[in-house]
Amino acid sequence: MRRLKPYVGDPWQIFLEICDASTHQLRHPRLAEAYAVVEERYREFLALNGDFSGIAACSAFSDEQSNALKQCYETEAPALKLLKKAIRQFQDPDVRGFCQNCGLNEPNTFDHYIPKNEFPEFAIHPHNIVPCCQQCNDIRRRSPWRDEHGCRTFHLFFDEVEANERHLVATIGCDANDEPKMVFECATSSKAPGFGGRYSRHAETLDLPRRLGERAPTALDRMCSELMATAELLPEGPEVSETIDRLRGWSNRHARRMKRSLGPNHWEVAAWHAVAEAPSFIERCLTRQSREASCDS
Repeated sequence: MRRLKPYVGDPWQIFLEICDASTHQLRHPRLAEAYAVVEERYREFLALNGDFSGIAACSAFSDEQSNALKQCYETEAPALKLLKKAIRQFQDPDVRGFCQNCGLNEPNTFDHYIPKNEFPEFAIHPHNIVPCCQQCNDIRRRSPWRDEHGCRTFHLFFDEVEANERHLVATIGCDANDEPKMVFECATSSKAPGFGGRYSRHAETLDLPRRLGERAPTALDRMCSELMATAELLPEGPEVSETIDRLRGWSNRHARRMKRSLGPNHWEVAAWHAVAEAPSFIERCLTRQSREASCDS
């Protein structure tokens, strides 16, 4: 999980450009009627400095105005398409390819951090549309975005998500069929104060432990292949236990390298730390390597 860069252009000017591009004979006057209130709300948005836990909905808009504001996003005007493209391209290349909410999928859509149905005035605010994957977007749309404890997920433009603390942990065991199984969980209670509690709330809201568990079999197979390839490069030791210890050290170092680029709470960082703590899994990979080598000879 890495923080994203917020768009640096003037949000109010973006709003005017997208509204001015509307040619709908009824929508344009409805938008013009709402300008003064929206401009005030944009100032309020800025003053909150990323803390939206207490923001109140605005009751000044008529139903027609609310619909017109939401349609600014839903009609995909050319100016909005350019804005979305700019937001994507503004991100660092090493975080652009994956949804930073989950680390699993391509960020192929945008999430309204503050829901546009409740806050239509922020439907096209560039700091309210965050690159994410469709799965995270769907989950957030179905879930309450805040409760009595505050916002339920991180705002990737504003929240500090790269604190040097590991709160996502993985363990490797065996399932009922004696096959390797990796389980993910949060190390800190969602009720705890500070970053750990916020991370747990984020992970639970987005159903990350279950989603990561579904990805685990594929990940374990790939990690086993990486361990086998690394073992081939190690000097042959007199005991299998020596090779296992070396691979455990390599796995820990690999996790630390990934932590620098992906962040401490990325699932792959947790997974490689789990491998380092699972000598039986490494031994299983070495056994597989020996078996495959025997078949090839």
